[in-house]
Amino acid sequence: MSWKPEVEELRRREAPAAQMGGAERVARQHEAGRLTVRERIARIARIDGRRVVVGGDDFTVRGGAADAAVGYEAGYSERTAPGLRLPIVRLVEGTGGGGSVKSLETRRRTYVPANPAMEIMTELLSTVPAVAAALGPVAGLGAARAVFSHFSVTVKGSSQLFVAGPPIVRRGIGQDVDKETLGGSAIHTRQSGAVDNEVGSEDEAFAQVRRSLSHLPASVHELPPVEKCDDPPDRREEALLQIVPRSRREPHDLRRNPGAGSRPRELLRGCAALRTLARHGPCAPGRAAGPRDGQRPALARRSNRRCGLGQDGPLRRPVRPVPPAGGELRRQPGIPDRRRGRDWASLPIEGAVEAAYKRDLEAAADPDALRRELEEKLSATRSPLRTAEIFGVEEIIDPRDTRPLLCDWVETAYRPPPEEIGRKARGMRP
Repeated sequence: MSWKPEVEELRRREAPAAQMGGAERVARQHEAGRLTVRERIARIARIDGRRVVVGGDDFTVRGGAADAAVGYEAGYSERTAPGLRLPIVRLVEGTGGGGSVKSLETRRRTYVPANPAMEIMTELLSTVPAVAAALGPVAGLGAARAVFSHFSVTVKGSSQLFVAGPPIVRRGIGQDVDKETLGGSAIHTRQSGAVDNEVGSEDEAFAQVRRSLSHLPASVHELPPVEKCDDPPDRREEALLQIVPRSRREPHDLRRNPGAGSRPRELLRGCAALRTLARHGPCAPGRAAGPRDGQRPALARRSNRRCGLGQDGPLRRPVRPVPPAGGELRRQPGIPDRRRGRDWASLPIEGAVEAAYKRDLEAAADPDALRRELEEKLSATRSPLRTAEIFGVEEIIDPRDTRPLLCDWVETAYRPPPEEIGRKARGMRP
């Protein structure tokens, strides 16, 4: 007796699933400039020939809400990735697992909120690469899935990320805001830091997902891939000689400093967990000193976390390149005013002199002249050459030698002992 009737029933059930939420909802998705989740998965199911686990949702079917069996699907992809030791790519749009209020009509009861697969999402950060793309409005658990990642990207104009949408905000605190004001791409890539990169289209998002994974291993049980490069390792970049202004008060573009970043904690812990090298050039203001910013507990806590980065794992610093005459290319954190490119210190001389020499200045016939004299005398101590003389820094180099030295160091760094391959005892956390 044949099983053909059961196979035909299977095909019959698969047909409406392929149609998503129906032609009308698919058309509305396209009119909003967004692909359906099936179209997205078809474009990114393999990353340059490498297998990955892909999970996604969209607004054509409940917006990813955990109605019916939808909530189980996100958890399935999260658990599959570490089991297969494969990277996971999250294509997020909607609530990403949270239940819809409409379910209360059928359930006729409320329920204790749960976080499906949240413990797995945390574990993933220490076992396999996790990359997320916010491709539409993302709220609730969907927002959590976006930020629980080593790299995340959002689409300008069509993607927003927030805990709860405008209607809930309006009823909860009386503020009438739109989605873009509440959680647009500019907010999370330039202010909150919840998302890493902003792109102009979904295709750009897919390209950045591919690029980020091209640098990472499939899991912590492998070494990162090595590719051929036509760029000579001994090339010296002349622009590095003048990338930092000589004036301490003149700002400069951080993006021109290779390796500089505003989220070193996430970057370095992620690289340490995945055994991937990172060239980090700290270029940060340290702790703000004003009453509105510097005294906030959250800011102080983040500053302390940054100071503890070097204690979390094998984060090696072979050289600290600085321009000649003490012009620093890598600006160390911990200084309230760090808009300077030719010195470093743990305390600011400007302003600190007034605190340390308060009695002397009050007793002086000309306090301003004494203050200038003290500042000029103490300024000499900020030279990194003096720090190097006591081996407080391993080496001072011509910044143009940065690439040759790092390329030479990479060859040694990419040969870890076999016992170091695998999951670290202390992995990355969101």
